[in-house]
Amino acid sequence: MREFLWKCFEIIRHNIFLVAYAVIWLFIVAYFWFISSNTDAFGFAVLSFYLALPVCAFVVNLVYGMREDSLKYYLPFFFGVMEILGGFLSFQLSNIVSNGKWNTWNTPDLEMALYSFVPAVQGLVVGLIIRWIRKRMASNRK
Repeated sequence: MREFLWKCFEIIRHNIFLVAYAVIWLFIVAYFWFISSNTDAFGFAVLSFYLALPVCAFVVNLVYGMREDSLKYYLPFFFGVMEILGGFLSFQLSNIVSNGKWNTWNTPDLEMALYSFVPAVQGLVVGLIIRWIRKRMASNRK
């Protein structure tokens, strides 16, 4: 049991940036449902879905781009799906609840994926360039 817990701890420690992204995403979606007034929703959307989550996606993919992980190539798609899911679980679901029309589901807004996908790809490219520069500098020292 101790070895299993240690293995789980190591996996979480190795992927701490991804865990931090998931916690921020969960906080944003949960906070939406506790906003006191409707006038705050626009500012919330701009700050969270168009600023905070894309910046987090950029930083996480930058870090993973500097690693040897093959997970880094799948992360932009993950961040795009999480952006779509966050928008659906907040704004579209609240429209469904407020209108009372549970039988008419709006399709998720697929273009929202670009708000996190593009910064994630940019972070990946910058991370790969940094990794390439580090390897080149290390090979020149030898």
